[in-house]
Amino acid sequence: MSRSRVVLLIIVVAELVLIGMRYQENAGFSAPVKSRVNKLERGNRLAVRQMEADLDTHSIDDWVNLGQVYMTFALMPEAEYCFKRAANLGSLTLEQQFKYGICLSRRGKIEKAIRIVLPVANSNNELAVHANQQIGFDYLRLDRRIDAEKYLRKAGADPISELSLARVLIREDRVAEAIRVLDGLITRDPDSMRAHQMRAWAYETPGDTYDEHEAHVSYDNSMHASGI
Repeated sequence: MSRSRVVLLIIVVAELVLIGMRYQENAGFSAPVKSRVNKLERGNRLAVRQMEADLDTHSIDDWVNLGQVYMTFALMPEAEYCFKRAANLGSLTLEQQFKYGICLSRRGKIEKAIRIVLPVANSNNELAVHANQQIGFDYLRLDRRIDAEKYLRKAGADPISELSLARVLIREDRVAEAIRVLDGLITRDPDSMRAHQMRAWAYETPGDTYDEHEAHVSYDNSMHASGI
């Protein structure tokens, strides 16, 4: 081995040793989280700092709870770090997986968010509806409308999901289906301004379903629902 390679190897080994020493000095995987809590108002800052100080680094629940607090204050990188640490400790509950997925989605890590939330969507948990809705929204962000439709339909009779589904169907030139979805929503919630408004847009879409009269009626209903 040439002298230059020996010198390079020594430098690399020395760097690795220094990294290891710094890692141990910072308590390894037991290290507390470092955050930008100093940006918060004093009362909130002190409360979060106390949570950080009291954190049991071997507790999944503690990491998840702290991550949720960070999400509340839009400290998303810190929140993701907490959920990741929790997941590294063991299996998360469905509720914890859902929170982790929401965090990843807000961080723009859409495909990973979908993978994390999918078990919740496929479960009988009370969060399944919200999980299917979230996956549908994430697929819309990826412009995968067919996948989005699947999960928005699975979300069932949920107003936000149905409005999003109707919008997808209109964009896919399946206006008649969109109108059926909106009619079902309006039957359950006659005062839904957005449903009436979108129904008007659907009837204004060029094609076999175009109906100026129905569009006008829907616009009138949307104005009435808004209290104008």
